[in-house]
Amino acid sequence: MVQIEIHDGPDSGKTYALAPGHHSVGRAATNDVVVASNSVSGKHLQLSVSADGTVTFKDLSSTNGTFSGGLRVAEGEWFSGSELKLGDISLKLVDDSADHKRLREEALEKPRSSSLMKAMMALIVIGGGGFAYLQFFSSPEQAVRVVDGIRQPSAIAEVSFDLIDNLGDFADAEDWQLSGGASISNGKLSAASNNASAGLTRIVDIDFTAIEIKANAEGDVHLDIAWGADANTDRPLAIWRSQRLSSTVVMALPPLADWMKVKVQLSAGSSVSDLSVGGHSAVTKSHELPMAQAFYDGGNLSVVADNELAFSLSSGSGNWQLNDDGAQLANSTASSVIMSFGPTYLDDSTESRLQVFADGGPIVPSATMTIDNPAGLLCGAKVNSYYFNFDGASNVTGNLESLRINGSPELSFLWNLQQPLTSAALEMQNIEDALDSNDDKALLLSCQTLLRYYPLDAKHVIRARELIGATMTRGRNELSDLKQQVNGALLIGAAEVMLELSEVAMKLSGRFAGTEIAVEADREAQFLVDGVGQRSDKIKQSQLDYHNRVAIALESVYPNISAWLKEVK
Repeated sequence: MVQIEIHDGPDSGKTYALAPGHHSVGRAATNDVVVASNSVSGKHLQLSVSADGTVTFKDLSSTNGTFSGGLRVAEGEWFSGSELKLGDISLKLVDDSADHKRLREEALEKPRSSSLMKAMMALIVIGGGGFAYLQFFSSPEQAVRVVDGIRQPSAIAEVSFDLIDNLGDFADAEDWQLSGGASISNGKLSAASNNASAGLTRIVDIDFTAIEIKANAEGDVHLDIAWGADANTDRPLAIWRSQRLSSTVVMALPPLADWMKVKVQLSAGSSVSDLSVGGHSAVTKSHELPMAQAFYDGGNLSVVADNELAFSLSSGSGNWQLNDDGAQLANSTASSVIMSFGPTYLDDSTESRLQVFADGGPIVPSATMTIDNPAGLLCGAKVNSYYFNFDGASNVTGNLESLRINGSPELSFLWNLQQPLTSAALEMQNIEDALDSNDDKALLLSCQTLLRYYPLDAKHVIRARELIGATMTRGRNELSDLKQQVNGALLIGAAEVMLELSEVAMKLSGRFAGTEIAVEADREAQFLVDGVGQRSDKIKQSQLDYHNRVAIALESVYPNISAWLKEVK
């Protein structure tokens, strides 16, 4: 057990006892050691305590860095009595066990010549003047050593780390969380099946506006950036996906993002090696919306209202094009688009709504579900809604937190709802006109169109569903009466009646085109036509049999007449 003490800040004097194992340090309440200071990152530092009391540290790509002796350090060994400075807060290691002292003295008094020991020595950090130590910088600067307070260039080779600590060399599969179908071998990440992935659990604080991704990629490989805006939670708000990885890809990030996690996505047969992720100065494009603002880059777009995420859309290809009324994802070849919602956007207290358009009317996703053949969706509050169109998509899967729109050839959305509201009003007028003219076909078509594409008014949706229900009930009753009449006509063999009923069935099918009533009416019509044809064949056969019998009877008495009858049959 070792102890650390917080200096400075509101928790000054507070101590933590750390058992052997790994311990996180940072501002977020989920850390093992919580440091209450805005200068400290949500996940700032990792401490590792060994069974013999040795303590090592690793900076987790913090915004303000970790310092020892006035110099920024990335990782190393932390000796008793020395301090690490995180932002404007100092931490002191107060344990000084005999084993720890002995290890420190051996490391300082008996330097090894092996490359392994030189690497270990390069990570040793001790506090106080008069001692010498070497360290690596997290930024690409030359390593230095300090002797009696004087900084001197180190003879050790320059070492630099990217945002993912050079883990993109894929040297060790244990560094990554691999999905099924993903594997790491000989410095390469490969996929044997579609939707394979490899992710890092560590959180990277964002103090840059974009990332620059370099990689040696083959096939369809993308980088998913799960980003969040609250240092006190590990739950990402949304995912932005990079364009297909090539030699270099720059991806701007939304201004709302404070931290991110990285995951590599691969399709079957794809692979990637030599992956690096660094900061970049590119910025997202922005567009003012009514009571909100859109930030977008490539196939990614986020709508932010009152400094909180409303929703976010992510595609691995294409680019968003915005105008005064709405936005369209153009030139996309992606097989799906991910839509994420802010944690409070669809909260019950906000009067916001989410409805997926489908045949028969809008569907509200509750638990994880799949909606086939969707046409679009409506989300947001009544005074600030967004109308989405992705007619032609194969299905939508997900829930109130996130949706995946699969197989969408085109995707667009409107914040100016004048056009869909006008279309909805026109369909309601078409419905009333069809009622006045007793046109069942037009009535059903207009009701179905309103329910699938323009279910913007709850009262209109209810009326359309009621009219469809009443019309279909009447159609089923007519079909039932028709079947009874058909059975009677077939029983007595009334060919003329059967032909008349066939015409009735075909008219019924036309009035209810596209419904199960039309299918059954077509079946009855065909059955009647076949019945008339069969009866006609039977009549013809009976007449032929009678003709043959007469010819045979006359053959012995009137052979000439018999021969003539056989010729004219």
